[in-house]
Amino acid sequence: MTEEQGMFEWLPKGDIDVSLLFRALDSMGDGIVVTDAQERIVAVNDAIVRTTGYTRDELMGANFRILQGRDTQRDAVKALRDALDRGDRYVGEFVNYRKDGSAFWNGISVAPVMKAGRLTHWVSMQRDITDFVAKRTAIEREHSTTTMMLSVARTLSEPSGGRNVTQVIADAVPAVWGVDRSSFVLWDEVGERFVIASMSGWDGVLAEQLMNWEGTRSESTDLTRIMDSGQPALVTRASSQWARSVMEDFDVDAMAVVPVKIADRFLGIIAGYWSLSPAPRILDDTLIDRMTGLAGLAGVALDQARLQQAIEWSTSHDPVTGLPNRRMLEEHVTEQLTALAEHGGDDVVVLACDVDRFTAISDSYPTAVVDSMLREIAARLVSTIGEDGFVARLGRDDFMVAMRARPEDAEALVSRLLDAFLAPFSVGDDTVHAGLSIGGAASADVAPSPHEPVETFGPTAGQRLISLALADLNARRIAEGARQNAANPEDAGLDSDLRSAVRNGEIEVYYQPQVRLDDGALVGVEALVRWNHPRLGQISPVRFIPLAEYNGSIRDIGLFVFETACADAARWAASGHPLEMSVNVAVHQLEDPTFSDRVVRTASTHGLPNERLTLEVTETRLVSDRSVPQAQLHRLRELGFVVSIDDFGTGFSSLTQLSNLPVGELKIDRSFVSGVTAADRSIVAGLIGFARGLGLRVVAEGVEDAEQYEVLRKLGCDRAQGYHLARPMPAEQFEREWLS
Repeated sequence: MTEEQGMFEWLPKGDIDVSLLFRALDSMGDGIVVTDAQERIVAVNDAIVRTTGYTRDELMGANFRILQGRDTQRDAVKALRDALDRGDRYVGEFVNYRKDGSAFWNGISVAPVMKAGRLTHWVSMQRDITDFVAKRTAIEREHSTTTMMLSVARTLSEPSGGRNVTQVIADAVPAVWGVDRSSFVLWDEVGERFVIASMSGWDGVLAEQLMNWEGTRSESTDLTRIMDSGQPALVTRASSQWARSVMEDFDVDAMAVVPVKIADRFLGIIAGYWSLSPAPRILDDTLIDRMTGLAGLAGVALDQARLQQAIEWSTSHDPVTGLPNRRMLEEHVTEQLTALAEHGGDDVVVLACDVDRFTAISDSYPTAVVDSMLREIAARLVSTIGEDGFVARLGRDDFMVAMRARPEDAEALVSRLLDAFLAPFSVGDDTVHAGLSIGGAASADVAPSPHEPVETFGPTAGQRLISLALADLNARRIAEGARQNAANPEDAGLDSDLRSAVRNGEIEVYYQPQVRLDDGALVGVEALVRWNHPRLGQISPVRFIPLAEYNGSIRDIGLFVFETACADAARWAASGHPLEMSVNVAVHQLEDPTFSDRVVRTASTHGLPNERLTLEVTETRLVSDRSVPQAQLHRLRELGFVVSIDDFGTGFSSLTQLSNLPVGELKIDRSFVSGVTAADRSIVAGLIGFARGLGLRVVAEGVEDAEQYEVLRKLGCDRAQGYHLARPMPAEQFEREWLS
């Protein structure tokens, strides 16, 4: 009998071209193995020889266990064994080993061969699926990483219920990183030391010992190095004397460490420890992504916790000057009136102060410079009033002073305040003069009649006293404004010009494209306003928008921009380009109770679907301005419009607040995007993670180069806009360059 005939003697006899079968099976890419009823190999094709490295002679008569080894799955072997014992088919995957000892993944399909109702042989088809398993594992790991990060983000976005941020992160580390234990090490800026904030997986004496551990920069050399580098690292006992000593004390073999930062501020370190399972020799890309992602979430969450405290503080204080706000002023004045009613004494005096020429100054300088001037104004008021007075800021350049004083003392105080503003202010590189206008009222103005006891001060007396002081100031301000306009005709003319800019056709709408990051497709545009002054040319929005908000023309400008944007978007959709349109909305517009009606009517008039319109509101305004503005946004959101938080990350919003707001999109501020290729990558990753946890779309603005674009794409950001893609441009240019 020839070798070919012997190879196929197990087949049923008949008209079989054995030579043809032999050639056909040897030409197959998949391996074929035939074993007899005793599971001895009786036939193999060339593919099996190539895959395993064994010769035919070495395989013939052998049991297929010859390919099993250390990492062959015992449960899979048992499943195969059980199927063979039952005479059933079996399909599975095994870690097998070649003759040279190298491992590979083997996909096996086994079927019984029966003759006259009796099992005679087994035929299996086998394929090297190592590459397939590797790709599948990578996909599963990526999906697992995303799922884990979303889970952590959702946990952090919920009210903690006593579980602080560091504990949430510490609890997540073992599952996310694949370690046995973890800890969150905070950096104490005041004491300049590392301290343990939370831990997971520790118990007994070691847990108590770890919680009491702390170290300085000089003592904790490896932590200091990681703190300075800003990069994740694998630390083993061989890394340093400090590492060996610490790991021996805490019975661990290695630790993965990643710094937690927000902007340029170092907050602490997340550490994962291997004590029971073997540690990796290096940090692979998957583990690094999980480490930096968790650090990003931790950084943003810790910063949000700090900002939450700032939010609570900001409900009673002005964020720019740090002075108490109107609510605190009303409470203070009411307390002083109550004290006067109960104990008598000096009058309660309230002075309303307005800074002359402030509008013109604020229109001419960047916000940061104007804020610096406001802080100087506050400092002059506080130092002039002294410890016995109370200074508050109501908004813009409106300040108020409250104190107990006799009428003659109040007059002297007004003189001192006016004198304090004779000295010039340093504004940027310039020196400017800005006087003070003052109006006032005293407790006698809201006191009951002489025939009634003083105890009858009403519950609203404090509010009425403040209103009287503001009314007195307003009368003086009108007269002072007329004087300023006469002395500064150009400033007055700019204000007047802006009021008629829409009517005169000077307001223009520019468009900046937004693209989808995963494929670069154009999906939308942001409408941006420009003022083309007939005499001064293009005037920056930084200059004229505050002026428009101040003189009320912002409503007309906003309505014109919205009308124009809707008309253009409808026209583009009709030509086959159904783009989404984003329009900025000022809080002054939201304060108009008819605003939402106008938005709905305008969209309907142009036949533009509501879901294709995004209304952008700055983060601070959306969080701090409540009642009417938020009611408007809630209504618009319910009608299908998208509400977007602009410049996200720079304001005071918290995750709890965001979850209660009608928000569908977050725009990451350009200050974070500019550093996404360096230290700020973890911050952006954290912001994106939070947005994902809340189910929000993420747009990065201010993308300046291809590297930023690519990093944002890999981090899972949805959309991008910025100079790397296109500068804002008129509608005609946009149509020519992007839609033709």
